[in-house]
Amino acid sequence: MNWLISLKVSFPSLLTNILISRIYHFSQNGGNMKKTVHFLFLALFVLSFSTSYAQIMMDGDDADWADVPVLFNAPNNEDGVFPTEVGAVVNDIVDIKEAKAVVVGDVIYGLLRFWGGPAWPNNAYQNDHDGTIYPESRGYYHFLFDLDNDVTTGWNTAWYEAHYTPVGYLQSLAVEGQEPIGAEVMQEWGARTNDAWKQQNEGASYIRNLDHWAADYSEYNGETDLGSDYEIFNITVPNADSAKMMMWEGSAKINSSDDATLVSDMYSYWVGHAWGNDFLEFGLEWTPIRKYYANKGISYLNPGDVIGVCGMTETPIDDWAVDMTTRGEITLPTEMPMRPDEFSFDGDESDWAEMPVLISAPNNEDGVFPTEVGAVVNDIVDIKEVKGKIDAENVYWYLKFWGGPAWPNNAYQNDHDGTIYNESRGYYHILMDIDNDLTTGWNTAWYEAHYTPVGYLQSLAVEGQDPIGAEVMLEWGARTNDDWKVANEGASPIRNLDYWAADYSEYNGETDLGSDYEIYNYEVMDKDSTTVMHHDGLLLNNSSDDPTTMDGQPDWMAHSWGNDFLEVGMSLRTLRNYFKTKTGMDYFNEGDVIGICGMTETPIDDWAVDMTTRGEFSIVTGINDNRSNVVADKFTLGNNYPNPFNPSTNISFTVTKLAKVSLVIYNTLGQKVRTLMDNKELSGNQSTVWNGKNDFGSSVPSGVYYYRMESGSNSITKSMVLLK
Repeated sequence: MNWLISLKVSFPSLLTNILISRIYHFSQNGGNMKKTVHFLFLALFVLSFSTSYAQIMMDGDDADWADVPVLFNAPNNEDGVFPTEVGAVVNDIVDIKEAKAVVVGDVIYGLLRFWGGPAWPNNAYQNDHDGTIYPESRGYYHFLFDLDNDVTTGWNTAWYEAHYTPVGYLQSLAVEGQEPIGAEVMQEWGARTNDAWKQQNEGASYIRNLDHWAADYSEYNGETDLGSDYEIFNITVPNADSAKMMMWEGSAKINSSDDATLVSDMYSYWVGHAWGNDFLEFGLEWTPIRKYYANKGISYLNPGDVIGVCGMTETPIDDWAVDMTTRGEITLPTEMPMRPDEFSFDGDESDWAEMPVLISAPNNEDGVFPTEVGAVVNDIVDIKEVKGKIDAENVYWYLKFWGGPAWPNNAYQNDHDGTIYNESRGYYHILMDIDNDLTTGWNTAWYEAHYTPVGYLQSLAVEGQDPIGAEVMLEWGARTNDDWKVANEGASPIRNLDYWAADYSEYNGETDLGSDYEIYNYEVMDKDSTTVMHHDGLLLNNSSDDPTTMDGQPDWMAHSWGNDFLEVGMSLRTLRNYFKTKTGMDYFNEGDVIGICGMTETPIDDWAVDMTTRGEFSIVTGINDNRSNVVADKFTLGNNYPNPFNPSTNISFTVTKLAKVSLVIYNTLGQKVRTLMDNKELSGNQSTVWNGKNDFGSSVPSGVYYYRMESGSNSITKSMVLLK
């Protein structure tokens, strides 16, 4: 295996080393050498199309940072290096030595390396309990960003409170290269533990807090550190424990912000961190910061922008001394695939209204299909119609059912001591014919040993019942635990919640026998009853039959349930890379025609399957144009949801800029019932709730009501029905 060793020298990246180690393991355990070499060259083919740097993994291993250049080096703050008026930490485990940063997709990854270790836990805080000292760990580790690449705006990092920073002091001595930055943003990893005495005597948890935080310093007075700073977001790591304190990454919600539009159950944002012995690595999705400034009317973090970067630490060590570094710079990629916003995954289907129906399917009432046809006979999972859209970056799909509520479906029944407890379980799919050839892949007229609905109708020569040769199955899947398991076994309410894709290109299309492969599985971590109903965020691929697809780069996945429909959005990146590795061919190009059908699988009616006929859509480009449309481009008032309603309904709207907005409810006589809003609102997408009460707090009777929105010279009026 000497050729593998030489290969590692030729391709010095973490991904290459992982591939080679897996190939070596395969060959040492009886793997066929021809297959080994074939896989190797496919893997290297993929590597030849990758970026200059290996994908950064949040794993506490800095090997993947080896090829990323150092942005800046900082001095060791030994005693005597800085005078007392300089707020420099004098402790190697929090003295910054160097920093690196790289942007992949729409995520920035940063690394702070320290002069000593172990860097965390730092035991920096000391508590006296009856004369005995108990240490806690506490610290805040930052990157600061000069988003406009203008050192004269924002926070001048040569200053900190009433004293110099290290870089400010060195600058005052005319030390070359000691450049501060005008920071618009501070990004922070912050944590605090409770000491052992508090845990033992007060029942305190080990982790007091564990957060990713960002603040806006663009309105600071740069020379004195006085001025206005605002919280952009605080994302608390869910269910924090000692393992997550050392290493965690995932998609989580913003729980606090000075921009109220960012605090929403509808959106999750990707953050991550991991500690090594003498370094901290982190990852941060740019979307919430971009949204925050867009709502202030400022466009930041665009492709090709040059931004300044510096590092900073704050800990109780040495009386809250602060270490702050000089300036480095990074250039954002010219292509930055950003989170799409053409569809809102909010349980409101109004944004699908203008989309054409690709497929209509029959209601599978009793008697429509014979028993040998695997058709679900339950309206809440019988597909009524399928819609879809696909562009260069993402695929969007929508399944509407004949009945509702479609989820939870209570489809699985468990018998506990004679009492039946329901679980919800189901898998909802679209299948795609990516080569537009019906003769290849899985013939969807067949499912296991029986006809599907479309296969049966085709056998009866019903016009237009076309199956597809499916190479790809895309799936939203979930399963809950029943109430008995939750109460008696301590099971979590949500067992699994995943976005999944499988390769059926090698299936025998006539019998459904053949080889299928897992392309990816994106699991929603720390899932709950809210995320099972809707999720919009970046996730990591955690399982695949092609290990090169598990590259640590998060991808966008989203879904939402309405009463009788499911809407899903999925990134194409991993799907495209998988087939590129396997075949050497590029799929999902502009103008390509893709076959599509809908499919459901649930335990209802003995795992009956509903599968539709064939539809088609073409790949279109230019929808995202590598830009995030986070600033609303028009004044709009959405349809309230639900409608009719009882007792409350949601009303969404958008405004183009900071402006005074009024939203008033009227009855059919034109009399004002309730003023929901009459103040200045930030630009962007927003919503409010009417609870069916008037301005005096009394419930109003059933009937038709009108809601009118006014902003400047614009006004829109819509109607809704309160039905008790």
